[in-house]
Amino acid sequence: MPRTSVISRLIFSGSGYHSDNILLRLHPRFIKIDMSVIRNIQLSSNKQILVSHAVEYARSNDMRVIAEGVETYDELNTLIELDVDYVQGYCLAKPSAEPAVLDEEAVHIITQRT
Repeated sequence: MPRTSVISRLIFSGSGYHSDNILLRLHPRFIKIDMSVIRNIQLSSNKQILVSHAVEYARSNDMRVIAEGVETYDELNTLIELDVDYVQGYCLAKPSAEPAVLDEEAVHIITQRT
């Protein structure tokens, strides 16, 4: 199936065959990793392996990876180490109707690590 110009995404929560089947069928531009996988990722080698494999798969298929629900600097550091393309969550800024000012410490971590 050819990719459209519309941005596609898949919420990847590691739920097995169903997610894998959708990923293969749709070939989205972005893989969005659910916050349930991201939460305390720095403490879980299994979560880190799962995200690492998602990043590797995305790279080999011209996709980008978004980690949602990043709430701590430890999670942010781990995701940078795992080469995730984009992050979103309270660690960076609280939701707002207007563009938010990014958390200074999060900006420092990102600029130092990339």
